[in-house]
Amino acid sequence: MNVMRPRTDKIEISGNLLTGVFHIYIFKQANAYIAYCPSIDLAVSGNSIRNAEESFQESVSIHLDYQIKNKELLKDLKKHKWKVRYLIKNKKSR
Repeated sequence: MNVMRPRTDKIEISGNLLTGVFHIYIFKQANAYIAYCPSIDLAVSGNSIRNAEESFQESVSIHLDYQIKNKELLKDLKKHKWKVRYLIKNKKSR
């Protein structure tokens, strides 16, 4: 059984808040369900689809936290062919 959760790959950073949405492919291999995200090259397994999704969410959080703490997130995203845009908000003059 292959399941694809239709989503748009996206990461947003606002201050200290990082949110992301990724394509996740879930398939059964032997007795395990594999959740794989090609856009960040991350795979986890679980004993059910739900368990694989939950494990993926936890793993991506750990992965991104590590990348941020080591100042490697932009380098890693570029390595995986993400287009990085820098948005600068203008502050109003007083």
